[in-house]
Amino acid sequence: MATASSGLAVMPWTLHANLQGPPGQPGPAGAASLRRQSISHAITSALPPGAPLDFSISAGPSAPLGPVFLLLAVLASGPCWLRIYRSATSRAADPRSAPGTSPTAARAGLVAEFVFSAAGEWIHLAPVAVAASDAGAAFCRVVSTASDSQSLTLSFDVLSLVLA
Repeated sequence: MATASSGLAVMPWTLHANLQGPPGQPGPAGAASLRRQSISHAITSALPPGAPLDFSISAGPSAPLGPVFLLLAVLASGPCWLRIYRSATSRAADPRSAPGTSPTAARAGLVAEFVFSAAGEWIHLAPVAVAASDAGAAFCRVVSTASDSQSLTLSFDVLSLVLA
């Protein structure tokens, strides 16, 4: 059985903004921050070929992922199929066992899907994937596509919108 652990390295910048309603009309007021973060997730024991592993990524209470985030890039340390969902419910509702098929409307909530064919492969998104998160986290499922069991490290480069 594969196990996983998460780590966080926060990039050195944060953008702050005050939110105001439209001129002359009452509206929501508050503050928001955009925070760029690199989040690593390590699967520390051998993941057998074809075996799915569910996990979630979150930056933690000191630097939350936020209710909305932009997925900028993903790095995988080995060949795998990775799916990212907005909720654990969306992830559980997706029974696909091989890449190349689309989820149905009943399984809405898929944010992004990646197939990595080599170790150390970066996928930079253009345009970026914009996601709303149901718990300040992204819910992931990874399937090893290697011919042998492997440990994996997945790194996510995200820009989070954090509301104060």
